[in-house]
Amino acid sequence: MSSKVEWIAQISRGRLIIPNREAFLAAVSQLEDGTVPMRIGGGNKRSSAQNRWLWGVAYPMIAEKLGYETWEVHEVMKLKLNPVHLEIGDEVMTVGGSTAKMSKERFSEYKEQLQRWAAQFLGLYIPDPNEVPIGAFDEVPG
Repeated sequence: MSSKVEWIAQISRGRLIIPNREAFLAAVSQLEDGTVPMRIGGGNKRSSAQNRWLWGVAYPMIAEKLGYETWEVHEVMKLKLNPVHLEIGDEVMTVGGSTAKMSKERFSEYKEQLQRWAAQFLGLYIPDPNEVPIGAFDEVPG
């Protein structure tokens, strides 16, 4: 039996819309009987503008300074600024936590940490999003 079901749904005019309802109900039927916590919402996830700034401004500036690819900078910064500790048997392993799952508030902290680190260790000033020309990072995939 499964212990957890996560599903993306929509709210439309005050109604909950569950895509692929049959699959959702099949997944729920695998849960153990009992009370389960439920959370509706979560619209506080990191914004697409924050993501575009990260991949279109901050990471490319650091990558250029260090001579690495942006994905390499991403992996290193996740590990340095957003470590997650996983217990596997008797061992604790540290990996870089997801930036995509960050709330807007947590991402703002990450942004400030990233800017501070770049200034302190690389002598690199990374501008805030409002300091970058409009449209400068609109084409960044994410």
